[in-house]
Amino acid sequence: MLDFKLTELKNRSLIISENGSLSDHIENLFADRDWLAESMSTHFMFGQGASSAMDYRCVIFVIDQHFRKRFSGLITEMSSVIRNAAVHTPVYLLFENDDDSLFSAWLNHVKKTFKLDTGQHSLHEAIQSIVSTEAPCAS
Repeated sequence: MLDFKLTELKNRSLIISENGSLSDHIENLFADRDWLAESMSTHFMFGQGASSAMDYRCVIFVIDQHFRKRFSGLITEMSSVIRNAAVHTPVYLLFENDDDSLFSAWLNHVKKTFKLDTGQHSLHEAIQSIVSTEAPCAS
């Protein structure tokens, strides 16, 4: 029983997104792979600081139209939180569009970026890649 609880705690991911339906879909994709995924808004995460990421195996940050609409003017200010979170927890970026130069300061601190196409196939592949990379037996 103890091994199961230890594995369960290690298989946790944090999804940072402004898009609730996408967050729910990502949570389901992780659940299909026996991972627990929890979502939080960008505003809440940055209010909490990098410490909010420490209890997770990885952080998936969704950069989509919802994020860009609300936070595109604060990218530079957010860089330190991304950098500090990445010290303790692998950070992945899921881009709805190309990762433009606006996020160049973040790219040095993330483990990997994924570009999401309009179809769901790329999202499935991204989640599978993250799970394969971050599974406790892979570390």
